[in-house]
Amino acid sequence: MSNASGGQLALVMSGGGARAAYQVGMLRWLARRHPDLHVPILTGVSAGAINAAFLASHPDDFRTRVQELADLWSHLTAEEVFRVDSLSLAHNVLRLGLKLASGGAMVAPRTHAAVDTKPLWRLLERALEGQGDGLPGIEANLRRGALKAVAITTSSYTTGQSITWVQGCGIPQWERAHRRSIDTKLGVRHVMASAALPIFFPAIEIDGHWFGDGGIRLTAPLSPAVHLGADRILATSSVGSLKVPIRPGTFVVPHDYVAFWNIPTFFDEEVRHVTPSMDEGLRKVLLAAAWTAKARAAAKGVYVQATGPRLETKAEIACFKTLGDIVGMPVASEATLAAELGIPYAALCSVDNYCHGLTPKPLTFPEIRAMQKRTWSASEAVLAAALEAL
Repeated sequence: MSNASGGQLALVMSGGGARAAYQVGMLRWLARRHPDLHVPILTGVSAGAINAAFLASHPDDFRTRVQELADLWSHLTAEEVFRVDSLSLAHNVLRLGLKLASGGAMVAPRTHAAVDTKPLWRLLERALEGQGDGLPGIEANLRRGALKAVAITTSSYTTGQSITWVQGCGIPQWERAHRRSIDTKLGVRHVMASAALPIFFPAIEIDGHWFGDGGIRLTAPLSPAVHLGADRILATSSVGSLKVPIRPGTFVVPHDYVAFWNIPTFFDEEVRHVTPSMDEGLRKVLLAAAWTAKARAAAKGVYVQATGPRLETKAEIACFKTLGDIVGMPVASEATLAAELGIPYAALCSVDNYCHGLTPKPLTFPEIRAMQKRTWSASEAVLAAALEAL
């Protein structure tokens, strides 16, 4: 895929075991459209760190790497993640229970988690071709220019900070009150630490400190990619319609948004005033792409951000109707963070349901999921056209 502006493409792979598997589906679609796609910046957190490390450490073209990653996930079994024999599970749970019941006193042999994840460690050593404390494939891709940087985020159990481990070429480090980066040589232990779900999976020791699931303290998931050089953001989001004329199965490219609560910032130790907005140039790209893909997309709309994860009440929807046209959860926060850094941002919003109480028909999650499946092919076509234009 060409990039006329010379900008750098980044893939941000977030956490959640199931979500990491879904990411592979998106990657397969992207690989079909652009088999030789060059992605110089890769970031991952929690289970998404596995995907980022895999893509960063293999030498083949994009389509081949993605297919190999898909094969890994499709054949994955519980036995390859943790020991599932009854004796091992009972042993770990008993020791953990004794430790919790004693308030941490050493009345039982030391234990770190409910399950033993040595099988996952061995699997990743094979899949990532790890050698000692490093991943030679990452070094090779950096040397030949196929990769600029890869970042894996963990949570420090010592400081409570979000720690992003970075391996790259001439990458400046960053530090904020609650997050910072560390230049390192990435290995299997960093991936294991990022995916270490508290209580269930054991924490991982790195340089004398203990680390766990990177999603615990990560309030700005786009931050690593931005620090590593990403210069534009195209987002996708599933939304509910606040207005009857905006029907499920269509799209909205919002021009503005409303977000009254949980407003994020990159600047924890100082006040930075910004004027948030959606980038008009990227909005035009998305609208032109929708026209090319013959998808119905509203050229304007106000996005109202709710906190989730539950759906909104009928009273909340009645209030939101006076403020905007669609409702969702992540877009306003992402746009605000992008504005703080001066990075263009726009979003393609797929309307997958009427909001609660807008129509007499009860709203259910299966109904939303069914509409998402029906609109996915249209979303693919719009994104493909937008990526070609960029």
